[in-house]
Amino acid sequence: MINSRASPERRRVMKILVIGPSWVGDMVMSQSLYKAIKVNHPECELHVMAPAWCCALLERMPEVDKAITMPLGHGDFKLVARRRLGKQLAAEQYDQAIVQPNSMKSALIPWFARIPVRTGWKGESRYGLLNDLRSNKSAFPLMVEGYLALAYPKEQMKSRADIPTIPHPALHVDLIN
Repeated sequence: MINSRASPERRRVMKILVIGPSWVGDMVMSQSLYKAIKVNHPECELHVMAPAWCCALLERMPEVDKAITMPLGHGDFKLVARRRLGKQLAAEQYDQAIVQPNSMKSALIPWFARIPVRTGWKGESRYGLLNDLRSNKSAFPLMVEGYLALAYPKEQMKSRADIPTIPHPALHVDLIN
């Protein structure tokens, strides 16, 4: 017998992992990407992986639901550690990964995590690691434009003229009286 008062099935929230940049200035600029992701997917859960020195900034960005500290140093390849990290992140069941850095090593973690859609710019032999590969980066001369283009379907982003607006960074700060 079916209980007519049973609660309706809960819809699963989309989960997006961003492999963020390693530099503070680039991280501030990347908030424009995070804002665009939330406009496109308002109910998504947005997690950003970045070096520890950038996590304090991520905590000041209301668009970011979770900051994940990258346990590997900038420049460290450490394939086995990247594989282990990817396997750990697989438990999160992300729907998409957006890889901001252009390095091959930054694309390995989402690949090891078996995230179904892995978006990023062509660079450093990332064929296969990224399956939503963007190749027209020169059409977006400003770094912030290149970041923003990753928030939209590639068919929609042919050049900088296709970017609706560039949302400005706006970190939340504690006011001191």
